[in-house]
Parts: sequence; structure tokens; C-alpha cells
Amino acid sequence: MNNELYNFIRKNISEISGIPENEIKDNSNFQDDLDMDSLESVEILHRIEKNYKIKIKNVELEEIQTLKDIYNACEKLIYG
Repeated sequence: MNNELYNFIRKNISEISGIPENEIKDNSNFQDDLDMDSLESVEILHRIEKNYKIKIKNVELEEIQTLKDIYNACEKLIYG
């Protein structure tokens, strides 16, 4: 696991959701557990895309519902 990527994602989820980082778990569902809407999820992805210069496909977007989902999708795109 790349800690820099993981921490970047978690920090941004916290900033957008208003939930402290230590309360965001790998399997926390954005909608059910963090009370985030789809626009907030897209904002997180946009920040990741901008920072890491990657493009997350729409198919991948549909499958991303947790911190772990985002991490796994981004790790593949960034590190292969």
C-alpha cells in the first residue's frame, strides 16, 4: 500500500465530508456511512485526478463507493 496516496485520499474525503480522518475507515461507504452525495464523491475524484494527473473512467466511477475502492482504482492507474 502506498501511504502517500492513501493519506491524500483520506485527507480529501475528510475535508469534503467534514468527518475527522480517524473516523474514516477503509470500508466506510460514502453515501451510507459518511452521508456524502454524488457531487462530493466526484469532487474527491477530481482532486485525485488533478494531483496525480490521471483520468478515472466512468465505469470505474460506478464501482467506487469506499476509501478502499478509490485507493484500489487509483493505485492501478498510477502504479500499474
